[in-house]
Amino acid sequence: MRKKMRLFNYIAMILCCTLFSVSLKTLPAKAEGELTCQTFVMENGASLRLKEGSNGMRFTAEISAEEYTVLSEAGAKFGMLIVAKDLLKTTELTPETVFGEDSAFYFTNETDTPVSGKIAMLHISSPACQDIDEDTNMEISGAIVNILVSNFTRSFIGVAYVAIPSVNAETGATEYTYHFAPYYGGDIANNTRCMYYVAQRAIEKNDSVAELTQLYINPFSTTSRYTNYVYAVEVRHHYIIHDENGEHRVVHTETHKQYGKLNEVMTALPIEKPTDTGKQEMEGDFIFDAEKTGNSRTGIVYAGGMQTLDMYYEREDLLSEDKKQTTLDTLLADFLNVANAEHNFGLIDANNPEAWTPSEYKDENGKVVGINLHTTAPQSNKTLVLSQEFFADLRGYGVKTITFTLDSHDKKMTFAIYQEESSDLLKAYDPTTKQLLDSSKIKAGNNDAPRITIDIDDVTSGGGVRIEISNSSSSNNGDYVFENVVFGFEAYGSQTAQ
Repeated sequence: MRKKMRLFNYIAMILCCTLFSVSLKTLPAKAEGELTCQTFVMENGASLRLKEGSNGMRFTAEISAEEYTVLSEAGAKFGMLIVAKDLLKTTELTPETVFGEDSAFYFTNETDTPVSGKIAMLHISSPACQDIDEDTNMEISGAIVNILVSNFTRSFIGVAYVAIPSVNAETGATEYTYHFAPYYGGDIANNTRCMYYVAQRAIEKNDSVAELTQLYINPFSTTSRYTNYVYAVEVRHHYIIHDENGEHRVVHTETHKQYGKLNEVMTALPIEKPTDTGKQEMEGDFIFDAEKTGNSRTGIVYAGGMQTLDMYYEREDLLSEDKKQTTLDTLLADFLNVANAEHNFGLIDANNPEAWTPSEYKDENGKVVGINLHTTAPQSNKTLVLSQEFFADLRGYGVKTITFTLDSHDKKMTFAIYQEESSDLLKAYDPTTKQLLDSSKIKAGNNDAPRITIDIDDVTSGGGVRIEISNSSSSNNGDYVFENVVFGFEAYGSQTAQ
């Protein structure tokens, strides 16, 4: 919502992954004298302080002006509680656990020393209560300030409360009943935030970029938690089928985590279909649906585990040929992307990081048709690898075969194809005849190289493929090209003469 004013120099951030509408309507009829807080609810997300020399994160709840007025005139007390998420563990955040006789918490701003056996919590007993936006509701706000820079990625939970008074009939004393504002959308995650994440999202929206970068992003970039840590991204893998009306429905969702550096652009990787779901709809082969997945598989790494990516798979017999082709085109583009070469070929070698250098290989029309792997030491670097991660991805995508040409073009070469971690030769097929080739001695070069098909099922699960270039190869040949790569969804092995 657009603010009429900025309270305490905070920038408002309303953050959510799904849309949820909160409407504060006219209250239903109530008994005379009854005090209610039916419109009391937390606002989504949190906001950051934009004050030089100080930081702060504010949580806000809202309540209708009518209820607020009645409660205030009756002597009700409002407040805000803020607690570090990691301290809660199995303790629930309820009026009883906070304000009950055997409270699980102590208030750090109301005691000089920690209380053994209790959880530290900030208690803002005099929150700001103002109408700060364009609706007529009252906003109840409280902030945690001056957080250590190293804790900018630490998540905090904010929840507002109202203490409604009543008179004890026996003693005449005023007693209070505490009511917590429901979390936005009924989900505590919507009121759990860390400073760095709020800054990331605001900067993405081009809001107060300079101030947020100076106060939050740059200071944290000098900490070990930025340079040495990786952060979780949740990846949801959805398996879908079509019903009799042609509408798709999700029959199973599997959630995994990937990890990366803050602000890194991450692309979700596929997983092999789970086999222990017990669901009949999960029988059969599933293929990655690149069209439905679209851009939902890519995003930057947020602090606080706040990034969620989605991958979609559809049962092979229900997936249209157009969607299959879209997936194959996407996989080929990924393979030909030089930025992915380290992943596909396992080029990272701690002992020799410059062993291989990948580059695009283009045809006479300038179209990228392959990956050229260049070595500066052709006499010693004669082992090429298609990585185990590459084949794990292919299995996850539903790919059954990979067909390619390996060539050195104007130089002669001979190579053998093995299972990555053994001396066992790997079956190699002629894609035209589907007959087995002699994978111990494949000749190429002089612009004449055979096409080779590998059946993914023949590759040892959890392993990759190792290609050994013969010593008879020219000693000054330092370029080997994987080109004209084709992925397929039909296996060869079961229908090929052995």
